[in-house]
Amino acid sequence: MPVTVKRLGPNVYLHRHPETRYKSASISFHYVLPLDPKRASALNLLAKVLKNGCRRYPTMQHVAARLEALFGADIFHATQQRYTYYEVVFGADCLEDRYIIGNTSVWRELTDLCQALIYDPCLDENGFSQDAFRREKRNLLLDLDAQIESKENYALLRARETLVDNPLFRTTVTGTREEVESLTMQDLVDAYRHLLNDSVVHIYYSGSADEETVLSWCNPVLSHHQTPVTLPDPYYNVYPEQITPREVEETADAEQSHVVVAFVIPEWTGKYTIAERQLFKSILGTSANAKLFKSVREKSGLCYSCSLSSSSPAAVYFAEAGVQRGNEERTIAEIREQVRLMHLGEISNWEYRTALSGMKSTMYAIPSSPRQTKSFHLQQYLGDLPTDPIAWWGELAHVSREDVVRLSREVRYAGSFILRAREGKPNETV
Repeated sequence: MPVTVKRLGPNVYLHRHPETRYKSASISFHYVLPLDPKRASALNLLAKVLKNGCRRYPTMQHVAARLEALFGADIFHATQQRYTYYEVVFGADCLEDRYIIGNTSVWRELTDLCQALIYDPCLDENGFSQDAFRREKRNLLLDLDAQIESKENYALLRARETLVDNPLFRTTVTGTREEVESLTMQDLVDAYRHLLNDSVVHIYYSGSADEETVLSWCNPVLSHHQTPVTLPDPYYNVYPEQITPREVEETADAEQSHVVVAFVIPEWTGKYTIAERQLFKSILGTSANAKLFKSVREKSGLCYSCSLSSSSPAAVYFAEAGVQRGNEERTIAEIREQVRLMHLGEISNWEYRTALSGMKSTMYAIPSSPRQTKSFHLQQYLGDLPTDPIAWWGELAHVSREDVVRLSREVRYAGSFILRAREGKPNETV
C-alpha cells in the first residue's frame, strides 16, 4: 500500500506505510535541519551520546535490559545528509503487538523509551554525562582514523576538501577529525537546543497499526515542536559559469594509487530535471554497463574499478578509480574523454536503454522492501519529488537520449586529485 503523509503540527509530519506482510514493524523519528558545516560534527556526536541513556534508564546497560524485556526490541540512530539538509534519526524495530500474548502494548512502551532518549536525556547544569561524552568522542575519533586508513575513502574526502568551493559540499556527516577533537560539552548542549528548536520532524511508521494508534505513541514529539520552522530550499545553484579547475596531488604508502576527478553542473537548478541528472549519472558511471567501467577498466585496462558518485544534492560528481602506479594521468585523461564524448552526443541507444532498464528494475523492486520504501519515500518527499517509485519511473522513462546529451554539454571539469603510491611499494591493483 502507498505511504500516506499527514501534517500533525507546525513542524511534525507523520508518514505511515501500512504493511501487514511481516511480523515486525518499524518507527523512526527524522529531525531535519539546515545543513550547517559548523554544526555537523556536534550533531553527529550528540546522536551517539543521546542513545547512551535517559533519566529513567541512565546507562546503556539499563537501556539494553529494557529492550530485552520488550521481546528483544532494537533502537537505532543515524545521521545523514539529504540535499541542503542535515538529518538526525532515532528509531525502533520490534515484533508487532498482534503477535504478542497478553494485553501489553510493547510498541507503546518502546516508543516511550525511544522518545525519552531524545526528550528526557541525562542532562543537568553541567551538560550531558561526562563518561558518555568522552567515550563517544573517543570512539568517533577512532572511526575517523579508520576511515582515513582506507586510501579510497581518504582520496575521496580530500577531493571534496580541495576541489569543491562551496562549504556545504565539503561537509561530511561526521565532520573532520580536527572539528571532532575541538568539540566541548557546551557545543553538544548547543547542538541539542538546535535539534529541539530548529528542526522539522518526520515520523515514519511501517507496520499494521492504524493512524490513531500511531498518533497516540507520538505525544512527546508533538508537545516539543510547536514553533514554526522554515527550512531552506532543498536545491540551490552552486557554481558560476566560469570554473578554474585544480589539480592536487599527494603521496601515500600504498599498493596502488587512487585518482578522483570532479565534474560540476553550473547553475543546474531549474534548467535540468532530477530525472535527467539521474539518467546522466547512470549512463556515465554507476554500473558495470556504464561508460567509465567499460572504457577505463574493460577497454583500457587502467584500473580495477571506476565508478561515479555525487555530493548531495548532486550538482557535483566524483569519478573515482584505484590504479597502478604510473597510470594516474592516463586514467584521468580517459575519464575526462568519456565525459567529452557525451558532450558530443556519443551515447549509444544500447547505453541509453540499458541505463533505463536498470533504473526500472530498481524502482519496481522498491515496494517489496519496507526499508527501501522508507529510504526512497523520504528522499523523494524532502526533494519535492514523486514518492511513488512507479510514478517516478514514469518520469525517468520520459527522459530522452537527447535530454541527457543536452545536460552533458553543461558539465564542467572541476579538477582532479591524485593519491599517488610512493616508489618502492608493491605495484599491484587489488
